[in-house]
Amino acid sequence: MTQTEFRKSGWAKEFSNFDETELATILLCVRSLVEIGCWTELVHYCAYRIEESIEETALEELDEAMIRWINDLEPYGPANPRPIFASMGVKVLENFHMGREQQHLRLRVETNGAQFTALAFNQADKWRPNTESVDMAFTVMNDSFRGKGAIALRLIDFKASF
Repeated sequence: MTQTEFRKSGWAKEFSNFDETELATILLCVRSLVEIGCWTELVHYCAYRIEESIEETALEELDEAMIRWINDLEPYGPANPRPIFASMGVKVLENFHMGREQQHLRLRVETNGAQFTALAFNQADKWRPNTESVDMAFTVMNDSFRGKGAIALRLIDFKASF
């Protein structure tokens, strides 16, 4: 992959949160793994660790006690990432495109009577008309847009459920 292809792929943005020392360490590790032929094993290990860090959660479990627990884990940052949750087969009640270029998506979702607003920033292109339910990975956030102060789900990724 060329430098231009790398920039266009969006991966350059993913590395912008690291400082120079962290990037140098990552580069040295990757070079070493490529040299000894272990790159594939590293990719599989990272995918396994990511899957292990996502907790499948029913939306009705996101009550006040859970939100307090999530807030008690602050401050969040590179060394303390927000907990990531997943819910499968979540019913979509409403969907709205937002933003100047309609690049964001706001969903109203529901499972077993628990309803939440789910915000997907820069992911509106993934939405397919007539989608009735989704599988989603998300973090929990306080939606302070226009002073609402409600709990919202910030979608990391989503796909239509079948």
